[in-house]
Amino acid sequence: MEVGIIGIGIMGRAMARSLLRAGFRVWVWNRTRSKAEALAQEGAILAGTPGELVKNVKIVGVVLANHEVTREVFYKKEGVLEGIHEGVYIVDHGTNSPEWAFEAYEEVENRGGKYIDIPVLGSKIQAENGELVILAGGNEEELKGLKNYLSVLGKRIIYTGKRGNGCLLKLNLNLMIAIMNLAVAEGIALSEAFGLKPEFFMHALLHSAMASPYIKIKGEKILKQDFSKQFALSLMTKDLRLIMQEVIKHRFPSFLGSICYDVYQQAEVKGLGEVDLSAVKKMYQEK
Repeated sequence: MEVGIIGIGIMGRAMARSLLRAGFRVWVWNRTRSKAEALAQEGAILAGTPGELVKNVKIVGVVLANHEVTREVFYKKEGVLEGIHEGVYIVDHGTNSPEWAFEAYEEVENRGGKYIDIPVLGSKIQAENGELVILAGGNEEELKGLKNYLSVLGKRIIYTGKRGNGCLLKLNLNLMIAIMNLAVAEGIALSEAFGLKPEFFMHALLHSAMASPYIKIKGEKILKQDFSKQFALSLMTKDLRLIMQEVIKHRFPSFLGSICYDVYQQAEVKGLGEVDLSAVKKMYQEK
């Protein structure tokens, strides 16, 4: 089967490699062409434009940083919309607003294609291992044509029933990630302020009912001061902005969400946007 990936960042690259390993013919396109060229050396087919990619495949995975970039790639000359053909699936894996999902749905469906918001839960490690959690904005019956494609990316698919719901579920879950990451960072920083070895804190935490793989991964990165990017802090700030927009719309009192958004915004202003979100721990080193 011919599939395509638009957006060859950390997640898109890992997804494309998983699909190549599974035997799919994979087309790729990226705004920075050199990133896509590297995958062409591994067997992917390099498209000259998003429209060319869409014209040549049955399923397109869109893995772009935000809905502003996604909108640009959809509407540009020789963009996604110009390549739509009857029955093609446009699968949006980005963390976007529900409003964008509705807009994109109308544009794609009016041209004979099928648009579905299907964000994924996980970062670089899960994407490389095909262990993402798939958050599908639709039901199992209408998405059966995507079964083989999605099963390569992750082993668990959550069908949320209707378009836009995948986006909302992903935003809710990313708020939890932001809170957990900040809690681990603060716990380690507080241990240091108490004069305790932070390793004691992590050892106790990981042997308690609070332990989780995510806490282990981020705690170890902080202890090693390894802030190499798995999930850029700037992207989490973007997601928190979208979350807070939904919070306001639904008149929901998100106490922790408001605090998190403020801290991550400050961290980005201080130049931490393009490293891993675990670098938020550096905010506690300010004098």
